[in-house]
Amino acid sequence: MDKQSKSVPLTEDQRSALQAICRRRKVDALVWKRARAFLLLDAGYDAQTICEILDIGPTVLTQWRFSFAGMGLSFFGLKDYKQRQGHLSLEQERATQAHFTEHPARSADEMVVFSDAVHPEHQSRPAHGWFPKGQKTALKATSGRKRLNIQGALDLESFQFTFVESEKIKAHTTQQILETLEVKNPTMTAIHVFLDNARYHHAKVLQSWLESSERRVKLHFLPPYAPHLNPIERLWGVMHKWVAHNRYYATFNQFTEAISGFFRKTLPQKWREFTDTDTDTDTDNFRIISLKKYKVV
Repeated sequence: MDKQSKSVPLTEDQRSALQAICRRRKVDALVWKRARAFLLLDAGYDAQTICEILDIGPTVLTQWRFSFAGMGLSFFGLKDYKQRQGHLSLEQERATQAHFTEHPARSADEMVVFSDAVHPEHQSRPAHGWFPKGQKTALKATSGRKRLNIQGALDLESFQFTFVESEKIKAHTTQQILETLEVKNPTMTAIHVFLDNARYHHAKVLQSWLESSERRVKLHFLPPYAPHLNPIERLWGVMHKWVAHNRYYATFNQFTEAISGFFRKTLPQKWREFTDTDTDTDTDNFRIISLKKYKVV
């Protein structure tokens, strides 16, 4: 492939901005072509080759060069773009660089979990299904109203699921699961827990425990009436579909064992299947981007 000298050399700042445009998941096709064209010019590709790669005419490329010369990066939709001057003095910049060279930021030492409570009832839950036309189908039902009270915490990165059972979900239960998280993750310097605004999450007894200097858990409260912002809510839906839909458990102990088995065995074994948005497990699954390229927080 023929190459020429760089006819449109870019500054490092310009090159980084155009590379960022080309990496965007959603970007206007024309903007992407313009950015790609100037990156190729900067790399030394000749105009004819670039026109063939991007399926544009030589006149178009000439017009783009002229516009870029007058408009700079704003030609690519980056409004009011200019290199910002930092607020640190040269001495402060050097001190900051030296600090992080000696003490690199280790975000890997922190984790994020989503917490919530669920109360599955010992009841048959009729759901959709396929039956021969004209066949009447019934589902056995239980007469009791017993239910489990579970508070869980889910790490979307590793799918580590921590949970405790209690006769009633209260501040003590929340403290218990937070203590369990700290014990299970001794290498984490911070454990960020996102949860709703239930009254027991704000209880004084819990606040006094959280204020200890030894605490590594940090609570972050979601907006009121926003369960869709808590991914663990979707796990409850998966649990009901897997364990309760169209199923009958004659005794409460059988029901309890099925719920516990889902969290202890099924979830660790099948969590990758549950995170697959192409499955029918849920219409709004956990939507994890490639775990090889991203750290999900």
